[in-house]
Amino acid sequence: MDYSKHTATDLMMTDSFRAWVNQSDKESCAFWDTLLQQQPQLLPVAKEASFVLLQLQHIKTVDSAPEMETVKANIDLLLDSRSRVMRRTGRVRLLRMTAAAAILVLMAGFALFYYTQEETITAGFARTSEVVLPDGSKVILNANSAVSFKKHWLGWKHREVWLQGEAFFKVTSKPQGYHPKFVVHASALDVAVVGTQFNVYNRRNNVNVVLKEGKVIASGTGAAANAGQLKMHPGQMVALQNNSMQLTEVDAAAYISWMSNRLVFANMPLHKVAQVLEDNYGYTVIWKNKSMMDSTFTGSCPSDNIQILTAAISAVYNRKVSITGNSVTFE
Repeated sequence: MDYSKHTATDLMMTDSFRAWVNQSDKESCAFWDTLLQQQPQLLPVAKEASFVLLQLQHIKTVDSAPEMETVKANIDLLLDSRSRVMRRTGRVRLLRMTAAAAILVLMAGFALFYYTQEETITAGFARTSEVVLPDGSKVILNANSAVSFKKHWLGWKHREVWLQGEAFFKVTSKPQGYHPKFVVHASALDVAVVGTQFNVYNRRNNVNVVLKEGKVIASGTGAAANAGQLKMHPGQMVALQNNSMQLTEVDAAAYISWMSNRLVFANMPLHKVAQVLEDNYGYTVIWKNKSMMDSTFTGSCPSDNIQILTAAISAVYNRKVSITGNSVTFE
């Protein structure tokens, strides 16, 4: 790429340049060291851009448009007060320095506003939704789930998302211009990957990760910080329970069947089947016969036809299971 016409702002928006300034990536550091030696005419612009970027580390994050307006208003007041000083003293240089400082603050405020904007995507009851992240990675949200992430990932230490509910991730491996590490935050469990496909479940204080392909590292955080780390291989599940992690071998296909419009249950207690109806479809489950709650059920049905599921449970246990409006009743 030809950087000869890049402005300081252009360089600030270039991920490899930001990595060089922060000394966070060896390849980027080597590239910019060599480039600036070969093209010394870029040094003034590079110094200006690096100065601004370093100042950003010490300025309060601007989180909203109203705060940006406050930044601008403060700059206007600063310029007005300094201009009065200039008229009294005739120090033109002071005004120039003040204007430069004001521009720096405005650029810093805008950059922080730009880089810290967040987005949350949700999938409603009985629906799934596909989300394309800034690096091209894909997230398929299961019903009644949400994923949050920063809109702009250039220059950030990691690619990060926060999950509530359940989702399947297809992570792009080492995308150009982005940090290779990808982290999913699910309550007290962090899942760190480079490039892989996996499912994360985060509901009712239960968190688990099922790996389809590649490798991931599951780490306890917060209250579960003492749980340590576990390296996972395809066909394994890490479940976080009582702030400790358990690693087991599983059939990954069964855990991600929802992506193929199927609900699959293997020896699942009926009270957990009921939780799926509540969490994914918004039903209220009524137990008139609570003795059924711990009975197990094995079977499958299309995820868009719950009537097949209730009919199958009725047939297996010879008990009526009915759907009325937004309620499912086990009689």
